[in-house]
Amino acid sequence: MSWLNNMRVAYKLLLLNVIALIGMIVIGLVGYSAVMTAQNDLNTISQTYLKGIFEIGRCRHAVRYAQVQAVLAPLTVDPALYQSRLDKYNGGVKELEESLALYEEIIKDDAQARAQVDAAKREWAKFKAGADKMFTMKSPVGDTSAIAAHRNASLEFYQNEVMPYAVSCGEAILAIQQKAYEDSDKTIERSNEGIASSVRNLFIALGATFVLLIFISLSITKAITNPLSNMVQALHLLKEGDFRRTDLLDADRGDEFGAMALAVREMRQAISKLIHQTSDSSSQFAASSEELTASAHQSAQASEQVAQSVTNSAGAVVEQQSYVNDAMDAINNALESIDNLAKTADKVAEHVASANDEAAAGTEAVETAVNQIISVEKIVNDSALTVDKLGKRSQEIGQIVEAISGIAEQTNLLALNAAIEAARAGEHGRGFAVVSEEVRKLAEESQEAAQKIGTLIGDIQSDTTDAVDSMQKGNAAVRTGTQSVEKLRSTFDSIRDASNNVQKEANNMVKELKEVEKLTYTIRDRSEKILDKGTQVSREMESVSAAAEQQSASAEEISSAADELARLAQDLQNSLQRFQY
Repeated sequence: MSWLNNMRVAYKLLLLNVIALIGMIVIGLVGYSAVMTAQNDLNTISQTYLKGIFEIGRCRHAVRYAQVQAVLAPLTVDPALYQSRLDKYNGGVKELEESLALYEEIIKDDAQARAQVDAAKREWAKFKAGADKMFTMKSPVGDTSAIAAHRNASLEFYQNEVMPYAVSCGEAILAIQQKAYEDSDKTIERSNEGIASSVRNLFIALGATFVLLIFISLSITKAITNPLSNMVQALHLLKEGDFRRTDLLDADRGDEFGAMALAVREMRQAISKLIHQTSDSSSQFAASSEELTASAHQSAQASEQVAQSVTNSAGAVVEQQSYVNDAMDAINNALESIDNLAKTADKVAEHVASANDEAAAGTEAVETAVNQIISVEKIVNDSALTVDKLGKRSQEIGQIVEAISGIAEQTNLLALNAAIEAARAGEHGRGFAVVSEEVRKLAEESQEAAQKIGTLIGDIQSDTTDAVDSMQKGNAAVRTGTQSVEKLRSTFDSIRDASNNVQKEANNMVKELKEVEKLTYTIRDRSEKILDKGTQVSREMESVSAAAEQQSASAEEISSAADELARLAQDLQNSLQRFQY
């Protein structure tokens, strides 16, 4: 995956987030499709099958109602009761015809159901013709035998001409109702299968997204950690002095790690070049050593001349000894004053050290103040980010709560309508009542989910409280920084006091120096006497002076060169032993 190695780290992380977002969108679409399919099936059951079953139930009730009124009409003597039965009969007829018309509108696209309705209409027309005739068979009044004969005749007519069509009409309507139940059951079964398939597809999408995310995450992690590991190993070898390995650095990558590898490679080349130059310089040290040897020989010759001259001047030195003793007395007195001066200088040094300590403390206080101010800035920034995130979360959660509440409300209404229709359907509606009860439970679970989301909103409010706490911590850090600044001012006051003490001790030092000056005059007077006698020595010491100067110069050169060469040689030796190139 060379293309991944050439991608910037920020783009790698962005790629991972984009893939995760696409996976979430796919999962959301699968879930949304499942919900919409289930909703369509529920609408079909509610708007088609439940309404149809309800209207067919009304038809069966109307047939029985009209049948009862038709049977009782010939047996009714009271005109008012007769008229009431006729009105009830007409109401039943009207109810059946209206229900059949509504049912025909519902099943207008179902040819089999329309055929069943047409058959029921034919049986109903036959029943209605006989029932209408029953209402024309009015009972006689007064004669008991005539009334009995009329009843027998009307009952016989009912059994032969009306009841068979009533039974066949009821059976036809029952067949229609049975088909509606079967279609409803099939739709429910199909809906359940669709839901199961959607759940299965959802899990498949989840699994595929999870596997893809793991693969991409591992690839990106490997693309980041492998070059880092190689970089660390290469730098460790450089630290140990091994400049031979070049295969660990992949400078051909197009990301930040490639740029880092290129920079490390150039650094290795520069250091290797420097080591070669240092090795060449060691050859020059050898030449300097030869010159040092020559100077040493010259110094030896000059030393011989000095020795001869010193022998000639020994007599004059003895005569000058007495004057030297007097000079030593004066020098001793001067040393006492110098000793006092040294003590005073020590005190000055102590005060200066104290001032330095206080200055160091002041520096630390300044650093503390700066760190506290930086801490305040970070805390305030964190608080601002936290509040911003919480605001976004609140908006998103509010939208989710509104959506869930709307779905729960619609589901409750559907469950209520389903329960009503199931109650009207009676015995045949028990199965659908169970379905409506499950729908109601789903609505309650949706409401519980809304309550949980409310809890999440409470958590967001808690995050807001944390943000306020962070700001309060920032204020505390500011106060701490203020205290540090106050401490800094106190520290510099102490430094000022220490400086005053240094000034006082310096004044004492001036007094002591005046004493030294007086004693120095004494030394000068006595030294003039020594110079009178030293005239004899000077002639002999001229040659000593020339040789001594030459020897001194050579000795200084030898000493300086020897020390420098020794130090450089040792440093080079220790350094070059570590490197392998």
